[in-house]
Amino acid sequence: MLAFKKCAALLGTVVLASAVWAQPNYPVATPTPDLVAGEYFFVTDPGIGNATPISITAGTDLAGLNTIVSLVGVPAGVRTMGLRFRNADGAWGLTSLATVFKFDLPLYGTAGTTADLAGAEYFLNVDPGFGNATPLTLPAQSNVTDLAAVLNVASLPVGFHRVGIRTRNALGQWSQTSVQTLAKLDLIPYPGSNTAGNIVAAEYFIGTDPGLGNATALPIVPGTNIANANFVLTVPSAPAIYTLGIRTRDAAGNWSQTSLRLYDNLTAAAYPTAPAAPTALQRLEYFIDDDPGFGNATPITFTSSVNVVDLNVSIDLSGVAVGDHLLYIRSRNNPYSLTTVVPFAKGSALPVTWQYVRGEMRNDGAWLWWGTANEANTKHFVVEHSTDGRRFEAIGTVAAAGNSTTSRQYQFLHTQPAAGMHYYRIRQIDQDGRFSVSSVITLLQRQGMRRAMIAPNPVRSQLMLLLPAALAKPAQANVLNMRGQVLMRLPIAAGTWQLSANLSQLPAGTYRLQLLDAGEASVVLPFVKE
Repeated sequence: MLAFKKCAALLGTVVLASAVWAQPNYPVATPTPDLVAGEYFFVTDPGIGNATPISITAGTDLAGLNTIVSLVGVPAGVRTMGLRFRNADGAWGLTSLATVFKFDLPLYGTAGTTADLAGAEYFLNVDPGFGNATPLTLPAQSNVTDLAAVLNVASLPVGFHRVGIRTRNALGQWSQTSVQTLAKLDLIPYPGSNTAGNIVAAEYFIGTDPGLGNATALPIVPGTNIANANFVLTVPSAPAIYTLGIRTRDAAGNWSQTSLRLYDNLTAAAYPTAPAAPTALQRLEYFIDDDPGFGNATPITFTSSVNVVDLNVSIDLSGVAVGDHLLYIRSRNNPYSLTTVVPFAKGSALPVTWQYVRGEMRNDGAWLWWGTANEANTKHFVVEHSTDGRRFEAIGTVAAAGNSTTSRQYQFLHTQPAAGMHYYRIRQIDQDGRFSVSSVITLLQRQGMRRAMIAPNPVRSQLMLLLPAALAKPAQANVLNMRGQVLMRLPIAAGTWQLSANLSQLPAGTYRLQLLDAGEASVVLPFVKE
């Protein structure tokens, strides 16, 4: 159903959209009789008095009238709606036409889940990107049919145009964009007559001309000039280049010449069906460093499910040499998933017990402290630093106790670390060359920050947005792809210093983080998702 408001005196002109062409005012009688009836139709005018009636309260002015128009039976797409009213003297006003876009919203999202629709939007010709088109109001339910929107096409040039529509569910997922074709044409007036007669009919055909009077009829308001008229044409869905013909007939039965245009539908694409619901995982396997091929890695025991989370796996490292390695894990239902890579370092058993590793960013730099419970045959500690949490390099050494059965404390100062996020760990080296590595700690250097920063970059899953100062007012961060489309919207509350965003659902690639209304001009920060 479509609810609309109408504001008029005698004609009842719809104000949902700008009219495509100007209509003359219905003459006002003296005294003005009440409007007592109204009716509407879609696409084809059945004739005065034969359209669907509208219930109204009689009066000379129906401004602010609200009524419900049924869209049941009206095909989805861009359609023409006609509306007119009759007064107490039995005189009908001129028919006012509006362009209406009826759509059955596609239910689209993650296979196997159904979430309420939370928004919809449409655009004409140029896609401004997800979330930037003209919004549509929707009820909160998972499937919405028989909705319509009125399009303002008065400013569109004559020719073919595309109307795109898409929806967004409560999970923030956008459907793919469904595209319809809209044709706006100038009808050729009938030539050869000094006195212009009313044009009373119009028709069109695509491809082969069936002959005068045998093509598809178009609804028009009779007049001597109907230039800049707007019509919705049913065009073939197959991608191809078609010939479109259109002509008009006057009240004397004379047909105009046929105007021919080429309609390019080569880029047409059918709306894709949602992917099938995923099946349960059939196999998990892992390997270290060298890939033995799909199905040949070490199997992992698990309970079959569509989604396996929080799974604990015991991995045998007895045959793995001391040093840095890569752990690969993948799953299979049909086919295999992409392989997840996790770097790790294996160290031999050492006679040292870590008590703690902590740090603090001060004016003179990053202070690091660590302690051991006991040491045997230790040589020294290597302080390692990273700006992305993955690639570490040594920045200093501290001598170890060698042999100790009591608690030992150590410290190290990393001077003048650059503004941003820093990662530290301690590598303990034994006299025999064996080593162990502490846990990683993270410190943020705000001193020297002039603009917002992100870390780490590249990012695997969790991205941090770091701000040089607490926000004075609410702001928003948008995750954009390289085409400028908004993939995620992240609200930021006033008083916030930093924001964490889970990007694990994004495919690998290059993206941008756009920061809006943060007390400065829009900031765009590029990053790479692995």
